[in-house]
Amino acid sequence: MALNLSNLLPKLTARQSEADGRSQRKRRTSITALDIEGGWLHVVQAAIRGGQIRIVRHAAAALEWEPGANPEDAATLGAAVARAWKPLRIVPGPVVMGVPRAQVMLRNLELPPAQRPAEIAAMVHFQVSRDLPFRLDEALLDFKVLAGADTASPMANPLAGEGPALGSEAKPAGKTQVLAAVARRDTVEHYLTLAKAAGLKLAGLGLRSLASARAVEFCHREAAGGCVALVSVRGSEVIFDVLRDRALVYSRVGTLPATLAVPADAAANDPTAIESTVLEVVRSLHSYENAEGHGHIVRIFVAGATGAEAKIAAALSQRFAVPAQVVDPAAALRDAEGDPGRLATALPAIGLALGALDPDGFPFDFLNPKRPPVPRDRRRVRRLGLVAAAMTVVLGVAGLRTHWLRQREAQRAEVQQQVGLATKNLGAYRLVRGQARVLKDWEGGGHNWLDHLALLSSLLPPSDELYVTSISTGGRNTLTLTAKVRRGEIVDRLSATLRAAGYDVKPPAISPAGDRFGYPFQANLEIAVPVKLTNDLDHLEVESRPLRRRPAERKAASAPPPSPPHSTPAPAASAAAAPPAPVPAEIAPVAVAPAKRAAALDERPRRGRRPFGPGGRRPQ
Repeated sequence: MALNLSNLLPKLTARQSEADGRSQRKRRTSITALDIEGGWLHVVQAAIRGGQIRIVRHAAAALEWEPGANPEDAATLGAAVARAWKPLRIVPGPVVMGVPRAQVMLRNLELPPAQRPAEIAAMVHFQVSRDLPFRLDEALLDFKVLAGADTASPMANPLAGEGPALGSEAKPAGKTQVLAAVARRDTVEHYLTLAKAAGLKLAGLGLRSLASARAVEFCHREAAGGCVALVSVRGSEVIFDVLRDRALVYSRVGTLPATLAVPADAAANDPTAIESTVLEVVRSLHSYENAEGHGHIVRIFVAGATGAEAKIAAALSQRFAVPAQVVDPAAALRDAEGDPGRLATALPAIGLALGALDPDGFPFDFLNPKRPPVPRDRRRVRRLGLVAAAMTVVLGVAGLRTHWLRQREAQRAEVQQQVGLATKNLGAYRLVRGQARVLKDWEGGGHNWLDHLALLSSLLPPSDELYVTSISTGGRNTLTLTAKVRRGEIVDRLSATLRAAGYDVKPPAISPAGDRFGYPFQANLEIAVPVKLTNDLDHLEVESRPLRRRPAERKAASAPPPSPPHSTPAPAASAAAAPPAPVPAEIAPVAVAPAKRAAALDERPRRGRRPFGPGGRRPQ
């Protein structure tokens, strides 16, 4: 069978809330109840001992007012309670109080069948709101579902005690019987202000009439079953309550004339006051008889501290032919600490303490009333859903935008770091780029400069005759050699050799420029490099040229040879006979021969050099 989840979920929620409320009430193991009546403060403490509720202490203290104070003011009354509380030496903890019956409106309601407390609360609020003498927002409404009220049963005449009541009708089956209680919000705020002024924590606010009925059940077990009436005589009023199966089904407050509201000693002997009280009870019974579904009253209990309770009980028993007795709480509270003489007026406080520790709590709690569920505005829910969806989309887009911005910021920071590093190395980058451009230009020119350098190294004379100080290239495929030479004919011989090898050599410029190595001339040769090299470097032969001599050899070689006395050699012969000049140690060879020539450049004796043939080739 398919489950209707929409109906099941509210039931589970309601049951869970009820279970949570019961668990909270069960965890409370002690309570203090306060009741103010006739200028007296009644305090009753109850606790759970051995799984049962027991009254452990009761006390009473007279309230003292400051001169000119208003006893009806909540703050003034709270200050008086605080002064009366100190001599009692009672640790209060959470406290409960009761609202007088005259300040509460009760009404019996018959509602359609309902199971959920939220549905019942909604119907109760709807029914009661139409009959309230004030606005609903100024009221605090609570209700109690009467047990066994959904079945019809014949009702007897409560006054005659026999036969069905005149005008009574059986209640249709399937109805929900509810007793609703309404208190003004100002009344509840009055008790909250009172507790705050007294320095107490108010945990619950019940109904005094219902609390008195609960105390009667506790003191007299026979009042726990059937339909019983409780007559409470308090000063100038008479409260008539009817209980059926431990539930309050009817309550009425009757007012006595001011002349009859006499002290206890006079009321006990005043027949007028007794007769007036009985008359108010009769009126209450007639009113109860007119209520739908009323039951037969089997016993009457009389409570009060006027001293006339016994005579009132006897008059009521004689008038209605039902047992009537005076409530005696002293017998039931023998083990409790306190003054038994004040127990007769402490019934509301006793009932409040007992009701607060009951598993179901107060039937009426105006501090924590049962409320109907808040009606759902489906159109508003849809609007809120659309707004929530739009906000989700906006937040999602904002989140994606933030994520993308963070990524772009990270990339920008990385690029800025690279730009900063590149700016720092800009000079090195430009140098490398210029060198690369030069190399590309050289490569594009189609010249193998290494081969030319190798060929020039083989064609240059030995270093004792000439050494090159610099080599530079020009834009028209030219090489410019700057060399130090010993004699001018060496330059002429080198020019002829280069022309024979295929190079175009411009006339060299020779200028005197001595150096510390003994080379008196400097020559600048501009050589035009041919497009294609016609010499075979693989078969090129080079004379053996020692690169370095010992210091003694360099000194001996640099010294002029001895000449015979009285003889002067020819300049040419002297130059030819001069030993080769030392090679500077810091001057390196101009170029290194290719790898294929490495084996030929050893120290073996070489053949004499042969002149180049036509076209720059050696004759074979």
